[in-house]
Amino acid sequence: MKTGNFLRKAIIGVLSAGSTLLIAACYGVYDRFDVARGYVKDADGNPIPNIQVCAQHPEYGEECSVTYEDGYYYINTDISDESYNTQGFVICATDTDGALNGEFEQRCVNIPAGTELPLDLNLPMDPVIEK
Repeated sequence: MKTGNFLRKAIIGVLSAGSTLLIAACYGVYDRFDVARGYVKDADGNPIPNIQVCAQHPEYGEECSVTYEDGYYYINTDISDESYNTQGFVICATDTDGALNGEFEQRCVNIPAGTELPLDLNLPMDPVIEK
C-alpha cells in the first residue's frame, strides 16, 4: 500500500516536472534584463520618493520605474542589455507628483554606447526655483 502511494506520487511528480519543462522548451522563458538602478536624492542628500525614472532607447522606446520611499529605483526591460549597450540611451528622472514631495527639475543623463550594464546611477535633482 505504501509503495503504491509512493509510486503514484513519484509518477505524478515526474509528469508535472516534464510538462513544465516541455512548455518552457516550446515557448521560452520570459527574461528581463537589468538596465539601471540607483537613488534619486535632493541637493541635501535626502531621498525623493515618487520620481519617475525612464531609460529612453532610440529604437525600442522607454522603460520606466518610480522611486520608492528611500529614493531607490531600478529599471529592467525585455529588450536585451546588448541592445542598450551597443546603441546607448538616455536616463531621465521626472517629478510627476507635483508639490507632494517637493517640486524638482527634470534631470537627464546620456549613457554612451559601450557602458557596462546594469548601470549604478545616482541622480541628484534640483528643486524648481520660483520666478
